[in-house]
Amino acid sequence: LITLFIVLLNIDINKRSRKIEAVRRDTSLFKDSISLLGDLKRKNDIAAEAFLVLDSSLPNRDDLVTFPKEVRKMADKRSVDIWFAFGAESVPSEGIPGSITFELTASGEFEDILSFLEDLENHTYYISMNSINLVGRVVSSDAGESDGGFVFKTQGEIFTQ
Repeated sequence: LITLFIVLLNIDINKRSRKIEAVRRDTSLFKDSISLLGDLKRKNDIAAEAFLVLDSSLPNRDDLVTFPKEVRKMADKRSVDIWFAFGAESVPSEGIPGSITFELTASGEFEDILSFLEDLENHTYYISMNSINLVGRVVSSDAGESDGGFVFKTQGEIFTQ
């Protein structure tokens, strides 16, 4: 009888220890989840602040009225001839900035075009060039010799608020 009692007590102790282990595991997972949730909230707050900074650094679409003149000044500074035109506009949505597409053609000496593109790259607006084409110009002569100049064409977009 005492042996039966000890066996039953042992079975009961084993069941209780498994339950305690399960509760400890669940508690540990819960603590880890709470910690991760706290980290995500902190990172979300940081991301929200960064988004506000980024959004405030983007121009309003009305600010782009002077952009073609600014591009022309950069081109004139580098002795590059340009043609510039705005295209379609996309309005901003939640978490995604708006944009205005553009087309740009620049012609001149290779080094001058590179310097112009560096100036454009350093502009305060966020500019993306989606397609780029650079070709050497050919003088229409019987020999078909190049005059050393190049034509650069691109389509891109400027991001806006």
